[in-house]
Amino acid sequence: SIRYYRLKQTDIDGQFSYSETVAVNCADREGGVFIFPNPATSELNITFYEANKGDIGIEIIDILGKVISTEIYPTLKGYNKIATTVIDLPTGIYYIMLKSGKSNPSQEDRQIRFVKE
Repeated sequence: SIRYYRLKQTDIDGQFSYSETVAVNCADREGGVFIFPNPATSELNITFYEANKGDIGIEIIDILGKVISTEIYPTLKGYNKIATTVIDLPTGIYYIMLKSGKSNPSQEDRQIRFVKE
């Protein structure tokens, strides 16, 4: 959805003026992937939006692009939260890759970086 914003500046004497109106596309939020805590020590929580019920593949990839692990989780239509363990990973920088696959073929793969302490 597109939202429109403008600022109103009010002076001490009560005079005011408006900024130009700007449009903000809020649709990107549905494609967003959020993780916490980051940096992680033992468990990583992943929240994301899925347009359809189905399965999602979650890959952990190291900084060199090597796939460390792959797991499949069931998802619901809407917002999902998945907890995965990272306790056995060495300290470093990694990526989480979400692959929607057959349950949502129009959804592109999504990726987010995290740090393992």
